[in-house]
Amino acid sequence: MISKKLLLILLLFGSLTSLYATDYYIDAKNGNDGNSGLTATNAFKSLYKIDALNLKPGDHVYFMEGRYIKPNATLLTITESGNENEYITFQNYNDDEVILEFDSWTGIDIINGASYLKFKGLKIKGARSKIDLTDALNQPGSCANDFVGGANGFYNGTGILAVGPNLTWSNPATRGNEIPHHIIVENCEIFDCTSSGMAFQQADYITIKNNKVYNNCWYSLYGTSGINLYQFINTDNTTGFHNDISNNLMYGNEMRVPQVPFCSFFDGNAFIIDDFKHTQTKNYLDKSITYDAYTAKTLISNNVAVENGGSGLHFFLSSNCYIYNNTIVNNASQNEGANGNGDLRIGVCDDFEVKNNIIIGQDRVHNIGGNVNINYTHNLQYGPGILSSLKDCPNCIETIFPEFITTDIDSRTPFVTNFESSVKNAGLNLDQVITDFFGTARPEDAPYDIGAYQVLSCYPTLWYADNDIDGLGDENETLSACDQPIGYVSLKGDLCPNDSNKTNPGACGCGNTEDSCDLLCSAPEYSTTTTYANTGTAVTYMGKAYKNKWYTKGDIPLNGGPWRLVSICNGETMDCSNINDWSANIIYSTPNTQITFDHRIYKNKWYVIGETPDNSDAWELIGICSDITILAETSVIITPRLVTSFFTVETSTAYELEIIDLSGILISSHTIPAGITTINTDQLAPGMHILLFTDINNQQNSSKRIIKL
Repeated sequence: MISKKLLLILLLFGSLTSLYATDYYIDAKNGNDGNSGLTATNAFKSLYKIDALNLKPGDHVYFMEGRYIKPNATLLTITESGNENEYITFQNYNDDEVILEFDSWTGIDIINGASYLKFKGLKIKGARSKIDLTDALNQPGSCANDFVGGANGFYNGTGILAVGPNLTWSNPATRGNEIPHHIIVENCEIFDCTSSGMAFQQADYITIKNNKVYNNCWYSLYGTSGINLYQFINTDNTTGFHNDISNNLMYGNEMRVPQVPFCSFFDGNAFIIDDFKHTQTKNYLDKSITYDAYTAKTLISNNVAVENGGSGLHFFLSSNCYIYNNTIVNNASQNEGANGNGDLRIGVCDDFEVKNNIIIGQDRVHNIGGNVNINYTHNLQYGPGILSSLKDCPNCIETIFPEFITTDIDSRTPFVTNFESSVKNAGLNLDQVITDFFGTARPEDAPYDIGAYQVLSCYPTLWYADNDIDGLGDENETLSACDQPIGYVSLKGDLCPNDSNKTNPGACGCGNTEDSCDLLCSAPEYSTTTTYANTGTAVTYMGKAYKNKWYTKGDIPLNGGPWRLVSICNGETMDCSNINDWSANIIYSTPNTQITFDHRIYKNKWYVIGETPDNSDAWELIGICSDITILAETSVIITPRLVTSFFTVETSTAYELEIIDLSGILISSHTIPAGITTINTDQLAPGMHILLFTDINNQQNSSKRIIKL
């Protein structure tokens, strides 16, 4: 029996541990590695400072808004553990947008069996968008290269990786009995990883909830998936639920490079549980060490797995999985369907429950065989490749295709079925799934709906006030409603909500044109004796304006090093009429390609896509555009600006009117006489349109804008 004195000491020790937990802050934009890192205003700047910390149970690392990189290296290597009551937590600060971008083998590497860890609110981005498929197919060690050369992490990078002690690819620092366990990943976005989005191998007690996992696995030489759980090991004798994989949106994960050494496509799944039975001992580092089959339970619920190249959900050589209320649609498409996968694949598995799932396939719904005790019931299954062993499953729906409100993966309600769908009240009530994908409570007094969503008659959308009718709304003025309210739009981001000509203050502020001021060129002259500690400090030097990218003193401003050229102040301009505007969707692969952005001319220094020229080292400012004639607002009166089926034009002179959409396509032409004219808008698609007026008498142009509801 524990004495009262000993109990008090233990309690006191626990309280002291919590008392001395530390919050650390890192700020990629405004931090400084000379800071203490102990407050938001005294934050570190680089990830190296986080790696150097000796983290303790209960510590928090808060990432402030920004993009964090560490070229050709792992972003974070985690070796310390929390404890049962005090996890070590890595999360974004105040819901800031935080992007951890890596281009090597791992983004976050969990080694030495580090456990009791939580990752929350982070965006982890790999190198996929920087890679061309031809290069990936011919990477070192590939089938196209006859396996010649060593694999390169650039093509084989995993977002979050935790590997136990006894695999041939275990980190050399992880040896002995170090099994990573009690790791939580929630509310994260993990994408563009060239290998798995996240992989937990020879681990236990893993929770992955409310994440968005997409466009991973494309270029790896190995069999990888969006989420990969492999050869889990029991860390205790309990057989209840150890792992929870729930409420995740997974799409676009697929293989585009054949897997070595088979030169075929086997994986590219949204999610996989593989070899929990420990039959693949060939992968053991020390084959004299053996493990019992993993006996704990894993819950896989409320996930949306759609449009992945491999399986939506894939299970092989494993036991005790409970697959409840998932929506699995149109997967197994890579390599033109010749990949051995299915929307749901269960192979050589035991003691599974598969209930309340929507499983719809265009290539094959199921690929299943060699299983024992699969309790399969109350699922909707539709499409080719349903094995006869599942055709007569109790209370399954087979002949009805559910109607989806939208299949747009970027919507707030991807693959939600409509209220009258056959999935309504067609499922079983399950104790482990008390809410749905959105967190909506499932009913206690009625059967559950099938799929990841508890179907509602209305899914309210957050709408943003568009007071200046420019198509972007003010995120500080919102309404939640099922139908679009008048004067509101679905897109936010207008930082000048009352200025129809600007959505961003720019250098001169809302309500002012950008040629009405030049704050950059009014910045102080650079001095060799001044310390420029704050990132983004503007200076002028030899007729040009620069901003510093990090702490600097004594470095002469040039377009490189710590300084970035941001404006040209000597009045020289260039003709931009024959230079294409920058586009986020275009790959700029040829260096020195010129584009225009925000009335400035830039050229790229290397291969780049998606990085805005005014905030990327890949782009170099080379000139200012000559004045561009902007169409003035005409004196005609348009009523209303938010239109349904028509609008009226009131003017004292005659005009030719062209209605143009935002992509520049002419929709219709009209001759407008003096007076009041009604224009029918039934042919217009919803969204903003430009009304281009040409005065019939003097041929002067002017413009107005309307929004078709």
